[in-house]
Amino acid sequence: MNLAPHGARQQGRPRGSKLDPHRDFLLSRLADEPDMTIQKMQELLSNERGVQASASTIWTFPERAEQTFKKKSAYASEQDRPDVLEKRLAWFEGQLDLDPGKTAVVPTKGIFSWRDL
Repeated sequence: MNLAPHGARQQGRPRGSKLDPHRDFLLSRLADEPDMTIQKMQELLSNERGVQASASTIWTFPERAEQTFKKKSAYASEQDRPDVLEKRLAWFEGQLDLDPGKTAVVPTKGIFSWRDL
């Protein structure tokens, strides 16, 4: 027995994000400051737009806006510059080579004398 003549009413929020109306605002801020944190985005939305958004809502925003952000590399691109590369190589060459036969291990516990080495 079906009591709903027109079918069940859709439950929950409609598809989309509460940030959709603020898309241009957020994208322009991200263009100005690409390394902006989620917390700072929350503060901007709250202070300038009066919108409270959770971290997870903000986290999914770039993907929904078809934006991708590259993570910072652990490799400094300056290392490839000829002047920096030359200095790095000179530094490596200036380091002492350790001879394992002349290396002493100093115990960290107990009493020892130099004769034990």
